[in-house]
Amino acid sequence: MMPEIKLFMFQSGTQHCRYQHIRMNQGVGEHYEIPVPWFLLTHPDGFTLIDGGLAVEGLKDPSGY
Repeated sequence: MMPEIKLFMFQSGTQHCRYQHIRMNQGVGEHYEIPVPWFLLTHPDGFTLIDGGLAVEGLKDPSGY
């Protein structure tokens, strides 16, 4: 019998932006929170962490991103 492969999802924080920046100008002025996920994949050969968070461009220029 093969050991199980499992995927676990975690949330490490949130990104804040204006709703219209991600929803084609709908909800102008409203604030929106986006979850920042990361994942743990367990496998018989080892574990893998997958970062689903903020892109490097967002760290360099948060306002412009």
